[in-house]
Amino acid sequence: MSRAAPRRSGRLSRWAFPPAVLLGYLVATLIVTFPLGFQIGRVIPGKEIDGWENVWNVWWAKEALFDLRTTPYFTRSLYHPEGVSLYFHALGLGAAPLSVPLQLVLDPPAAMLATLLLLTALAGFNAYWLVYYVVPNRLAAFAGGLIFAANPYQVYHLSFGQINLTAITWIPLFALCLLRALRERRPWLMGAAGVLLLLVSLSDWQYAFYCFIFAGCLALWEVGRAGDRRARARILAAGLGVAAVYAALVAPIAIDMIREFAANPFARRPAWQVLLRSLDGVTLLLPNPFHPLWGGLARPIYDRIYGPDIYSGITAVSYVAAALAIVALLRRWRVAGFWLAMFALYVALALGPQLHVNGASVAAPMPYRFYGALPFVSISRSPCVFLKFAFLMLAVPAALGLDVVMRSLAAGRGRGLALGAGALLTAAIGFEYLSAPVAAAPVDPAPSFYARLAATPAAGYGILDVPTAERDFPMYDQTAHGWPIVGGDLSRDNPHPLLDHLPPIAALDSDRYPLADRDIFAPTDLAAIGEAGLAAQRIRYVVVHEERLSDKERARVARSLARIFPGRAPIFAGEGLAVYEVRPPRQVALVALDERWFGPDKLPQGGEPYRWIGERAGAHVYAPGAATATLRFTAHNFARSYTLRVLVNGTPVGSHTIAAGFTEIQAPVALREGDNLVEFAIVEPPRSAADLGLGEDTRRVSVGISRLRIEPARP
Repeated sequence: MSRAAPRRSGRLSRWAFPPAVLLGYLVATLIVTFPLGFQIGRVIPGKEIDGWENVWNVWWAKEALFDLRTTPYFTRSLYHPEGVSLYFHALGLGAAPLSVPLQLVLDPPAAMLATLLLLTALAGFNAYWLVYYVVPNRLAAFAGGLIFAANPYQVYHLSFGQINLTAITWIPLFALCLLRALRERRPWLMGAAGVLLLLVSLSDWQYAFYCFIFAGCLALWEVGRAGDRRARARILAAGLGVAAVYAALVAPIAIDMIREFAANPFARRPAWQVLLRSLDGVTLLLPNPFHPLWGGLARPIYDRIYGPDIYSGITAVSYVAAALAIVALLRRWRVAGFWLAMFALYVALALGPQLHVNGASVAAPMPYRFYGALPFVSISRSPCVFLKFAFLMLAVPAALGLDVVMRSLAAGRGRGLALGAGALLTAAIGFEYLSAPVAAAPVDPAPSFYARLAATPAAGYGILDVPTAERDFPMYDQTAHGWPIVGGDLSRDNPHPLLDHLPPIAALDSDRYPLADRDIFAPTDLAAIGEAGLAAQRIRYVVVHEERLSDKERARVARSLARIFPGRAPIFAGEGLAVYEVRPPRQVALVALDERWFGPDKLPQGGEPYRWIGERAGAHVYAPGAATATLRFTAHNFARSYTLRVLVNGTPVGSHTIAAGFTEIQAPVALREGDNLVEFAIVEPPRSAADLGLGEDTRRVSVGISRLRIEPARP
């Protein structure tokens, strides 16, 4: 993999040539993604798949880093009122150096599309310098950058609006700085490689893992090539220097991520998703499925293997690029060997834990099984993304093969013919990669109500969007109005503390209602607790997106709204919205039970409803202001005596022994304004009827609660 001395090429000056190369990649990006570059501000790629979410990602990067000057890894703009961690959300912060400045002159949808295009063009530009370092032929290096940045898999992720997966920009620069750091005695290269690896990590963590693989293999290769022990020691020291810089930079983020990973099972990806998003071997032979001429030949095969619309892996390495790589292997194998071996490794990893060929499983040992067993790797679900690195590895031998062809022609028939053939082969690669026209959806104009919201400080209040099941379009709307929202569509299925258990939200979301008609507290109907429940969570507006509701859903939502806001008309109606303002009630009210209760069940005597608790369960109480009240309930035990502790907002307010029979309990409580959590905690371990041989019920229970109520303190 030795590097020959660079040759002088062309008449452009040393300073004029890099801008010309960048311009070339900008033009190539505009061609392969046509017409997106001419629709900035008018369309959103990916819209209802990932587009809305990534417009929010771009907006949030500027909001956190530039406006709020806070960590981007936690937000109170989503999952109102508690907020949510974003450590395992695909933020694509590696794009922030582009997306944040762009938002100083563009709105978020326009900035998002411009960022996607610039990320792709710069990826080609940066790959050019890596390839040129190994193959000092400018035209061949340009072809190598085209292979990396303009391939159909890159355009596919761009067309879905996926900022994190499109942000491959820093990968070739990291590879270049690492390669030079291992070969040259320049300490600054170690620092540069560490910083670039951090940018790769911020783009997408799986890219960082793929860089680790490249770094390890490259270091072993360079050590194997080293002539003596001193040279090997210097290479290892340089590699450790890069690792030390990166570790120091990434540690503040990684430590928190590791803690959350250990505590949050939703950070891990299930095995079936890994299998679904693995590359099928037959696609290695197929042409570009999005090509305007022959894409129709490949698409039916992709549709049959992966299903329509969403393809897990698009190889389309370019037949011309593959032929040039074979030329390099035959004529310059000492240089091409490492890169082709890495290409083969990344393709093998992209095939996933189970080999599939033309949709059928094939028994074969797959390297991904070893990779997938490594710590932290379970946060990734898409082996096929290894293809991004496979294209970079292919870029070098393909450029080397093009250099061989051009040298052969120049030696025999003159430099002009060599340049013409090189340009023709480069254009052929670009033509194979053509994916135009790339479809995108028009930008929806923001309703005028959002302009009113944007001019009004949220002051800690939020918005509930209906339907609540669709959590991505409210993120897009938030970039227009800026208020916190109850929803949010994250890359991980984080449980939402409100959507499943707060009665008014559940009633608006579906026919499922978390409280029974007769439950352990009364009244439980929406007319009594609906608005109080919303007010307890500091929800100021309910925004109904009528065009997103079916006729059946619209009728159900209308019934629920009539019960939550009896006799009230929306404060805004039009442009597809109906907006209701929440007016906080003036009385204390029980509004919801949390998810930790069993039941409800009914007592044999009189059918009184009750609910078992296991170790702990809670109820939400709304208070219009700081107040004192009396909590009353009836408790009975299961099979033995239990010590029941009552806590309000984490503060103990009483401890009671629950023995045989029914115990009437009352406790004075101090409530704060808004939502209050009353918890019932058991000291002794709960047991089940099955444990005691009393039946088949396996629920581990302790104390049953009934007739739960909250009464304002008398003056």
